Amino acid sequence: MKTLPKLVAISVLSLLAIGVDAKSNFDIIANLDNGPGNVTVTDTGRIIMSMHQFYQPKFTVVEYKENTLVPFPNWELADVDSKAAMKLDSVLGIRSANGIVWMLDNGMRSGVTPKLVGWDIKADKLHQVIMLPAPIAPKDAFVNDFAVDTRHNIIVISDPAGGANAGLIVVNLKTGKLRRVLVGDSSVIPENVDLIIDKVAIQVKDNSGKLSKPHIGVNPITEDLNNEWVYFGPMHGLSLYRIKAAD
Repeated sequence: MKTLPKLVAISVLSLLAIGVDAKSNFDIIANLDNGPGNVTVTDTGRIIMSMHQFYQPKFTVVEYKENTLVPFPNWELADVDSKAAMKLDSVLGIRSANGIVWMLDNGMRSGVTPKLVGWDIKADKLHQVIMLPAPIAPKDAFVNDFAVDTRHNIIVISDPAGGANAGLIVVNLKTGKLRRVLVGDSSVIPENVDLIIDKVAIQVKDNSGKLSKPHIGVNPITEDLNNEWVYFGPMHGLSLYRIKAAD
């Protein structure tokens, strides 16, 4: 099935969460040639998105500006051909909070150490870089999405890793301290549930060509508006969990 990736108004995201009926109204603001990863909208209305690494994009992060896509935050950090030490290798998770755009670089495209990069869009300069070395991010880590907690000054990252060793990574933005928590807990490992699309279970091929049904651990993650609870769950699963953000 061939589809054309579409970037839609941010209001659609909440509609998708509850189901969109035939009477729902939303605007398509752009048609894209390559698939996006995630999208964030800043307090001033700037639309910034990661470009999905599976499509081998020229720019890892872009801004939708004046009906076109431009590298974000600049060519030096976003272009895959850049020689900059801190260039963004492969970004999926992206969030904006208090004038900082946070980008989670999983490093899987080039096999580099994952990192969390914050860009100050008001001052237009690098705000903070936090590396995520092993064992915080193990060899099979796939740091994908995260929640920003401005009340407790932390970021909580979901890492499905290899399944059995899935966990959450808590980043203290003030001290830089890192913790990997809930490793292997039932709340983060995949359940025995297949991903079904059009009544067909999704399968993937390994290097030998053998088909298998993937089961991926914790991926979706967010916080409530009061920064009281962190909500998360496995990608392959039917359960939703929460923990106190203060913990």
